[in-house]
Amino acid sequence: MKSPNYGYQIVKHLNEETGGIFFWQEGTIYPVLHKMEKEGLIITEWQESELGRQRKYYFITKAGREFLKESAKEWKGIYDIITKLAEETNG
Repeated sequence: MKSPNYGYQIVKHLNEETGGIFFWQEGTIYPVLHKMEKEGLIITEWQESELGRQRKYYFITKAGREFLKESAKEWKGIYDIITKLAEETNG
């Protein structure tokens, strides 16, 4: 997901990408988005939808991209450790 999206689109995308392993709901995602906004990781903008309704769109900031990059490194490290332990246990 590279373009700005509104909350429901984000939830839908997350659920599609996890292939049913996780099921996210709006009530779970919106508090995270609000926290990210307060931390400067995303910014928001109200835009009119094709149906004329106002929707809040979320845009990632430069700080958000850096945070994402660092978080991915941390998760990769955790994944590597778990994989190593699993191999040792099964080996």
